[in-house]
Amino acid sequence: MKIRSTAHVDSLLIGGESIALDSDRPIDIEFSAIDSGGGFKDPILDFSFSLSKSVLPDIEIYKKVLVEFMLRDPNNQENSARFQHEVLLQEGEPVEINGRLKEDELSRALIGFVLRLLR
Repeated sequence: MKIRSTAHVDSLLIGGESIALDSDRPIDIEFSAIDSGGGFKDPILDFSFSLSKSVLPDIEIYKKVLVEFMLRDPNNQENSARFQHEVLLQEGEPVEINGRLKEDELSRALIGFVLRLLR
């Protein structure tokens, strides 16, 4: 199974620093897994987020940094999740933040958030 959707980013930390975001910043997500009937095998969550270079603190581009997202379902304010991942920031305007979370990096709470988002 492979499902694509969009969530909103409520808060963002890059390298431990809070980043000021305008409202309703979308993040593209794609969840894929093998549905084994009693759960999911080999789950993967890909994400893609772009951000204006002007709002970034003095962080080196092309260096891995820890990014922490707080996500919210645009249709259900009570459905939210937090995750962090080390990513390589890509040069450009806007700066692209892309990543892939695999099995052990995906919490039950994050998988639950994605499945509720898709309903």
